[in-house]
Amino acid sequence: MRATSLASAAIVALASQASAETIKVDVGPNGQFAFKPNNIKARIGDVLSFNFHPLNHSVVMGDFANPCAPAKTGGFFSGFMPVSSGVGSQTFEVTVNNTDPFFFYCAQNTFSHCISGMSGVVNEDSSGKNTLDAYQSAAQNVKSASNPDNVFGGRLVSSDTSPTSTSAAPASTTSCTTSNKAPNGNGYKRDTCSGAGSVQASFGIVAAALGMAMLLS
Repeated sequence: MRATSLASAAIVALASQASAETIKVDVGPNGQFAFKPNNIKARIGDVLSFNFHPLNHSVVMGDFANPCAPAKTGGFFSGFMPVSSGVGSQTFEVTVNNTDPFFFYCAQNTFSHCISGMSGVVNEDSSGKNTLDAYQSAAQNVKSASNPDNVFGGRLVSSDTSPTSTSAAPASTTSCTTSNKAPNGNGYKRDTCSGAGSVQASFGIVAAALGMAMLLS
């Protein structure tokens, strides 16, 4: 029975990973203070891939009740991503772990990005109460946006990284050493970063579980 349960769990994990979708989100495209798309439907295991455009944006998870402020529990923060032209060389990837609604915003305070409507939602409340429109309306009354001190809750992926090491992989928390901190949203300079999961590692875990199940059968 135990072997069967382990095998079933391994198969479910593998199937979930195989069906996961990477959802591209452009951050500040064409000089707009906006995320494209900004209202996203995502399933468990899907990966949000934030792609940064000029000049200097970020993405922070927030709560509906406190627009332009970090979520009180959990969440993520990409750090500030300065880009001079085109699309930045790094994306920030976050894996969706449940289907509960959550909001995100840009914490750049130069030109008041969040206050100006630069925010989004994943799995918007179907009741019609805690909507993105309501969040953005409330954000207009906020004096300034805020952000965590450090990058966390996702992973930074360079554009030259092989797709097999990024797509459908659970996001491990990226540990970054930062300097030139600017709580007012002028920018971060990342010095060193470490920590990122991979599809290969995930498949290794599944294979190990299957092997254990066979040994116990």
